[in-house]
Amino acid sequence: MKIRIFLLCFLALLLMGCGKKENPSITFSDGSASSDSKNVSISGTVVTITGAGTYDVSGRCDEGQIIVDVTNGKAVYLNLDGLELRCTKDAPIVITQSSMTVINVVSGSQNIITDEHPYTDLVDQENTAGDMLADTPSAAIYSKSPLLFKGNGNGKLVINAKSHNGISSSDTLTIEGGNITVNAKHHGLKGKDYVVISGSNLTIKSGNDGIKATNTEDTALGYINITGGNLTINADDDGIYAPQSITVTGGNLAVKSHNKAFKTEGTIELTAGIVDVTTKDDVFVSKSKTLGSALILTVNGKAYEE
Repeated sequence: MKIRIFLLCFLALLLMGCGKKENPSITFSDGSASSDSKNVSISGTVVTITGAGTYDVSGRCDEGQIIVDVTNGKAVYLNLDGLELRCTKDAPIVITQSSMTVINVVSGSQNIITDEHPYTDLVDQENTAGDMLADTPSAAIYSKSPLLFKGNGNGKLVINAKSHNGISSSDTLTIEGGNITVNAKHHGLKGKDYVVISGSNLTIKSGNDGIKATNTEDTALGYINITGGNLTINADDDGIYAPQSITVTGGNLAVKSHNKAFKTEGTIELTAGIVDVTTKDDVFVSKSKTLGSALILTVNGKAYEE
């Protein structure tokens, strides 16, 4: 009898242990931040992650920042689960080092990142060779290493970049999922080597280009590739710009631009998908252009004609 009771108690403790939260947490509140991870250091409301792994991030802070600085060549996963983060002194989320940082929008969560840092030390980062200020934080979410966005379900991420770019990577930028809204004073999405979008409900309103790649030094890079997702772009300059190439093989795109809708010094290939363009300027600017038979393209409310 005693043995049976002991076994039952042991089994109950085992089940309780299985139900424990697996990921370390980072929690913000106005004026403070906390974490249960030894790989997280905190100074006031500035949280620095120094170890690879998955972190559940939540809470609200009017002057907070997350820095990812991982030197061991491994990835960091940030699960945004009810995070409202605002910063006026620097970019709210900065990745200085990691093999890759994955930002996951947790299903059912509402997340808002607001960047009010003035960036008075920045000059306009246009098509300059080498993207000279690529290593300077210049976006609400900024990364020096590969950056990937994921998300399933109805979780939402809203990025309000009131001074400069919305999301920027001086390496690569990939979006595979999530319901993401970007309101940016400058560029909406910016990836130096490439921007790849394979899924997401993505809405961009930008004061400059909607989606932009910048690498002009390597002809194998500097491209934008869209294979799926639902994208709405409202840009005060070009809708989609890349120096080497722009490729669309699927997805639903609504592109409204003050200037060019699709612009590149290289090639444009739109082979499939549904693309609706609204512009008073040129739809395409490129060295060469290919439009596939599976593409449905309308411009200013009418079927596109060459």
